[in-house]
Amino acid sequence: ERFDFGEEEDAALESAVICGRGFIGIDFLPDPNRFGEIVMKEINIPVSEVHFDPAARRPKLDDASYFVWDRWLTKADFSMRWPKVSSKKVNELAECGNDPWNALGNVSGADGVQHAFDMPSDTDHEYDNDYENELDTNFYDRSRNMIRVVHMEYWETFKRYFVWNPEAGDFVETPEPKMPTKEMKEEFFAEFGEEMVIETMMDKKVKWLIFAGDRILYDDDSPLPYRGFSVVPLLAYRDVSQRTGNHFGIVRLMKDPQKEVNKRWSQTLNMLNQQVQTGVYAETDAFVDKRQAEQSLKEPGSITWVNNGALTAGKIKERDVPQFPNAPMQMEQFSQEIIKKITGINPDLLGQDRGRQEPGIVVKLRQQQGITLLKPLFNAFNKAK
Repeated sequence: ERFDFGEEEDAALESAVICGRGFIGIDFLPDPNRFGEIVMKEINIPVSEVHFDPAARRPKLDDASYFVWDRWLTKADFSMRWPKVSSKKVNELAECGNDPWNALGNVSGADGVQHAFDMPSDTDHEYDNDYENELDTNFYDRSRNMIRVVHMEYWETFKRYFVWNPEAGDFVETPEPKMPTKEMKEEFFAEFGEEMVIETMMDKKVKWLIFAGDRILYDDDSPLPYRGFSVVPLLAYRDVSQRTGNHFGIVRLMKDPQKEVNKRWSQTLNMLNQQVQTGVYAETDAFVDKRQAEQSLKEPGSITWVNNGALTAGKIKERDVPQFPNAPMQMEQFSQEIIKKITGINPDLLGQDRGRQEPGIVVKLRQQQGITLLKPLFNAFNKAK
């Protein structure tokens, strides 16, 4: 409760409901109020800051080989997390950060460079994944005055060594993850009177690589006291064919029905506008100036000049206003009902009144039906927690 874990988890769930992905990060930093201690926090990570193995397909991304977390920190937060980095180096990142090549130490910066975070991105391709777009390689955002820190976590394989213990009658892992030395083998023979039997087994562990520009901030084993990544995914719905790593939320299901509603509403307004001014039937010699007549008939309160005797001769006749059909309004109402059916969130689950008296057991059953349709969301939330 002190760090609002519940609010961060709810924010990740909201992100998953909308776009299909939410991420929760286990973060820690030195406690400035208590020397030698750290503060563990749980934070909601924006979806745009997380990149993961595109080959991952499992619901919790258990098969992902790496995670990349693009963290944007202020200069003060950066200095507090990595106090050994001099302020001069921090200023260098800020000065050349808008030129990614200069920040990486390759070439000098050039004027007039258009930066990645200022470029409009094409997001119209619904089925394109994150890895088909060019990634931002800048390490400083001048508009926000923030430094970018790339936090990468990946699995690395290593060997574990087990030695046969004659007294215990079982294999015991060596205290250090390396091959027993010659001295250890000699001591073993002197103690037990037999050769040391060594077996190996492959295992994997999480490694961290943190850098900003050309400065590596951390490159070692994960400091967290558990086996796994510090970034926890919360995924709503995914491609059931498992051929892609695409994920989506409820909003994607509502896009087509919403387009249908907008189209029907636009057609209805167009028909209403046409009925306001339906036009007239006129003979070719009824008006003094045809162009002026066409323009004035469209403007309320204007005067349309006609030839003498045109009105009395009946050369102009208003068109009959057609009766507005009921079909467009019915189609629009039907489109609105489709949205409720597709999302699975029925009015009973929202606590809305259907306008008629119904037994409580019926309302309860409909609420349970709505919750059942949203079960993948709650399952993903429980797995993430």
